[in-house]
Amino acid sequence: MKLSRVSIFFMIALTLLFVSGQMIAQQGPPAIWTPVLNQVGQSSIASGNYYYAGGSSSNSILDTDLAGIRPVQNFLSFASNLSLPAAGGPVNCNGTKNFPVAFIESNKGSGITGLKFEGVFTSFTPLNQLSGNIFESVFFNENQCYGANGLGGNDESNANGREYGFFLATFDNSIWVYWGTNENNYGEVQAQLQLPTNVSANDEYTFQIYPTGNASSCGFQVSVTNISGVSIYNSWLSVDSNNFSTPGAQPTITAEDSGFCGAVTSPSGETGYVSANIEPASATVSGQLPQPTTLYLYLPSVFIGQN
Repeated sequence: MKLSRVSIFFMIALTLLFVSGQMIAQQGPPAIWTPVLNQVGQSSIASGNYYYAGGSSSNSILDTDLAGIRPVQNFLSFASNLSLPAAGGPVNCNGTKNFPVAFIESNKGSGITGLKFEGVFTSFTPLNQLSGNIFESVFFNENQCYGANGLGGNDESNANGREYGFFLATFDNSIWVYWGTNENNYGEVQAQLQLPTNVSANDEYTFQIYPTGNASSCGFQVSVTNISGVSIYNSWLSVDSNNFSTPGAQPTITAEDSGFCGAVTSPSGETGYVSANIEPASATVSGQLPQPTTLYLYLPSVFIGQN
């Protein structure tokens, strides 16, 4: 869910997912879950870059960790009582945004076979405080840059903007799992599925997603557990289920990107970046934001899977 993404599909039916009459053979979870964004001053995935833009302030902290993001440790938010639309600021390597964002992106990592994080997607009521939608997202992506205003090229060799993770939409405080290719670029195809309503905003969970299968066919194992370790959601989802394509793109992820399954299920893992952000859906979102303690993304810890 990159910074330039400006639209989303809200109404998706929850379905039982099958693949041509046979289920893909399931791999187990990654052998190791390695904590990331947990150290300061590292050039590796143990550190990352934090960007804050909103109101009259534009700030960044390089090679920091989750505890170093502001205004409170492990806490992504906008400026207090910010009125939208508002000015943005410098974000990563694609210049500036004309609407405010706050995000942390890890440095490059390798051998990545999944994403897990503890966190709270926190939102507010009443929802009619705003005209438009705000996203809170946590995800893995192959590319460091988010594309120049959504139309940029790939910045990593052998990368195709492949991405997977979770997001909250403040439109109705729903939480979604998603994955896609060519994210925020020409030929984008994204899958997204709303999680059941018992996975709710303002509650803390452990979210987990990892690809299974092989270069020919694949999918994602998705699970959510509460802070007591009780399973709230656990399902396997086909890569080509719930796909939506941009104009000019093929209708499914694997039709648009024949290398998708091979990349995400590679025994040696993926190379890329782990990110978290909070952002308006576009520069046209309007209204008065509540206090940061009402609208924020809380991330105590983030992990990458490794074989």
